Amino acid sequence: MPVELDGEIVRYGIQENRAVEVLTKGPVSQAEEERLNAEPAYGNLAELGLGVLDAYGVQPAGEILLDEKLGLHIAFGRSDHFGGATGADDFSSPEAVVHIDRVYTPSMQPRIPQVSCTLVMPDGARVPLIRDSVWVVDIGS
Repeated sequence: MPVELDGEIVRYGIQENRAVEVLTKGPVSQAEEERLNAEPAYGNLAELGLGVLDAYGVQPAGEILLDEKLGLHIAFGRSDHFGGATGADDFSSPEAVVHIDRVYTPSMQPRIPQVSCTLVMPDGARVPLIRDSVWVVDIGS
């Protein structure tokens, strides 16, 4: 899973809903690897969000609670505040508790190639939602 951080593309290895390693090399990648090793709860994939406002031409506001509504986004860290399993007690200290959103829109992560997202149903059926950064399901008008 790639994320653009400070101009560097960082790729994470994911296992069982958790970032467990950093697959890329570079200063930001190294810092992220150190962060995962020091604070395993940081690697929890806390959220998958499906914002749609980028498709309507809305631009980032610079406030993550608004910007995450633009498009596909994931978050690392704490998730119990909206029903997830990872809470503040899973972190090494109160100062280490985080919930960090990463929004996959060209304006927010311009170096990330086109993204796709497919919903896998309980019966195994696959429903494409986003292909090449474009919604392929009707998001309304």
